Amino acid sequence: MTQSTTARVGRFHQGRLSEGRPQVLDAWRITTDDAHVAARVASLLGGQAQQNEGGGGLAHEVLTNRESVRVLMDGPDAVTARMVLWSSKGITHDCDGSVFLSPQGKKGQPCGCHPRLEDKKLAAREGRGPVPSIDLAFRIAAAPMLGEFHFMTSSWQLAAQLSDLMEALERVGGPAACDLTTELVALTTKTGRNVCYRKPVVKVLGNPDIVAPAPGGQPPHA
Repeated sequence: MTQSTTARVGRFHQGRLSEGRPQVLDAWRITTDDAHVAARVASLLGGQAQQNEGGGGLAHEVLTNRESVRVLMDGPDAVTARMVLWSSKGITHDCDGSVFLSPQGKKGQPCGCHPRLEDKKLAAREGRGPVPSIDLAFRIAAAPMLGEFHFMTSSWQLAAQLSDLMEALERVGGPAACDLTTELVALTTKTGRNVCYRKPVVKVLGNPDIVAPAPGGQPPHA
């Protein structure tokens, strides 16, 4: 999977820092260094462009009111995925789940990761194995000329769906209209505890020439 070389104008986030503490959001947060891009995103997706105080390193942020945004992804090359294990010294394991991607001396050699996803998750929880590092590149369908955004995640749920996502993008045979959603999941654990969290979901809709740039075919104004 090859990373796009298009200049990127901003990032999508599922959370932010609030008074130094991580906060999970109910809708997408978008950061950018370009004030014009921030203002345009706010007009399209709701919210208000403001100084970024929620982390991420870029100057402006918009707390949108959209949990789903229609985007354009330029085929399978819009997806970069690897498995990474960090330590205090930096990355100590970098693979694609089967073979090492780096360092150069190990590249292409078997990485030793478990083939089953559940075993990979267990190894990661115990600090023995890497976690997903997924980067999606895309443009907002309603305003593609704004430039390319990206979303980075370590979601195991998205990692489990990557093969299906890549195949769906390949079938479109070019730029694909997709819905990028931060989806609410509510469940009850075996101990009876209620848990809620949000997972990223990408739904490939098809050729953008026949798919509306926003749900329902209407401009996505708040």
